[in-house]
Amino acid sequence: MKYLLQKKVAQVRKRAWEKGFEFNLKVRDLHFPDHCPVLGIPLDYSTLDNTPSMDRIDPKRGYVNGNVRVISHRANTLRGNGSALEHLEIAMDSVRLEHGEEKARECAEAVKKILGLV
Repeated sequence: MKYLLQKKVAQVRKRAWEKGFEFNLKVRDLHFPDHCPVLGIPLDYSTLDNTPSMDRIDPKRGYVNGNVRVISHRANTLRGNGSALEHLEIAMDSVRLEHGEEKARECAEAVKKILGLV
């Protein structure tokens, strides 16, 4: 497993160099959880979705200590470069499609209340 983690860090280092991002990570700087902290799925190499992926918390910053967390490839793909508001809008659209307009409105009002927007 240690070899796989070292390989992952080397791949990210290369990608950072190619894209001009700062990079200062070592395997020991990263926490590799057993499960994805976003989706709760096991992190392993059984499928691409479950593969550990390094997520830049602030996409504008590089792969630097304190700006990277390990999540699943699936979560990182879904997260992309969207803002929290854009992800909320996507989630609300999914609620609307799966549960109807009334449930989507209820959910939107609850979120606004939680965020102190009402």
